[in-house]
Amino acid sequence: MNSSPRIMIWPVTRGRGWFQWRTVTAALALTAMIGAAAWGWRDWHNKPPYPASAVAASVHVEAVDPAGAQARVDKLAGTGRLWAIAEPDPSTNPQELVGQLRLTPPHPNAAGYYGFFVIDNRTHKTLPQLFGVGPPGTNVAAGWDGTYDQAAKKYTWLRMLASIRDGNGGFAPAGMALDIAPDTDGPVTFVAVDPDAPRITDPATQLTIALVYMNENGPVYWAKKLTAT
Repeated sequence: MNSSPRIMIWPVTRGRGWFQWRTVTAALALTAMIGAAAWGWRDWHNKPPYPASAVAASVHVEAVDPAGAQARVDKLAGTGRLWAIAEPDPSTNPQELVGQLRLTPPHPNAAGYYGFFVIDNRTHKTLPQLFGVGPPGTNVAAGWDGTYDQAAKKYTWLRMLASIRDGNGGFAPAGMALDIAPDTDGPVTFVAVDPDAPRITDPATQLTIALVYMNENGPVYWAKKLTAT
């Protein structure tokens, strides 16, 4: 008779503790599962569809006098498809850079875009004027995007891509770049100018050419440093 209350009370007390413990354990397990799923999704989201080597990118750059820049651009891109930036007046613009980026898209349906940058190693700045065009039917645009800040944070050699404070609480672009759709089968012809910089005499050593593959929502897949030939 004395054992019955103990048998009845102990299971109830133990049952409540067991239930509470199981509830906490289940909540912790669910939290861990959600966290693992979030990390897994982030890793999947940030994983590049293909490595930089798959694009087989290369670049050729020539330093051209303004008087001959348009003829050279027409020869590379086709007449009337891309205009040289400066008027042929050496006193106002001593030089233009004309070149071609060659690349082959390994997966035409891949998301994201390529950012293409021309950096002057002497000033450690991106060139302030850069325009380009791909083969007919391709999508190449010139401008600047705040998502380039992600590349500046991830790669120290691209720190000059970070937006510049304008002194009024805002930010100004660090230069100009080309946004290239990932299904673009090159070549992409481009022309670039920095009217305030000294003349380029050796593009291979005085320029850093960068091709950066970015997700449309900001994460940087990879960055490839190209040597101008």
